[in-house]
Amino acid sequence: MESTDKKSHFRKIFKQHLEKIQNNRNIPILDARIQTQLKSHITCTIKLHKRKSHRPFKLLFYYPLPTEFNTKKLLRFYRTRKNIQVFLPKISLKNTYFNAIPYRLPLTKQKFGILEPSRSNLQCSAFDCAVIPTIGIDGAFRRIGFGKGMYDRFLQTHKIQNIIFISRALNLTQEIITESYDVRGDSYITPFKTIHFKPCFKKCFIKQ
Repeated sequence: MESTDKKSHFRKIFKQHLEKIQNNRNIPILDARIQTQLKSHITCTIKLHKRKSHRPFKLLFYYPLPTEFNTKKLLRFYRTRKNIQVFLPKISLKNTYFNAIPYRLPLTKQKFGILEPSRSNLQCSAFDCAVIPTIGIDGAFRRIGFGKGMYDRFLQTHKIQNIIFISRALNLTQEIITESYDVRGDSYITPFKTIHFKPCFKKCFIKQ
């Protein structure tokens, strides 16, 4: 089976896992676990940033779909913090890529049903941290997404110091089924386990 066929196969299975969890009454508990881990991780990243720079910490977040970890509480939290600039994706009119623009209210519903900020002239080409929703990861610690390639294209032209993958399901395979252009993360946070990528190895999972 070719890598593209394998990726489609695993994407289908992983999406089924997420859809099953979506109907689980324990969603608030699962999201609370993710939130605790994620907030701790971002806090450490901010502390490291402050030691090296006095400029604002630039954080790329996302507004959640029903199957994704609910980021709303953390969005409100970081939006009110000093020296932290929060950005959200805004999908292009042709739905082929997105820009990252400042998180400002009110949000408006986009074609896919995603809430987005209004248009802004402020553009950012580099971020200190990005929180990216994922369906799962493979043995190269690369993201298996929804198949539209928007994050892949975004990272080709934007620099991100720390990439955190988020998922409500522990969806991973030790097989390498992604391509070199697929996004590689630094951490993968789920309600059940947090895994970190060790860059000195091409293929490595480290349990927290």
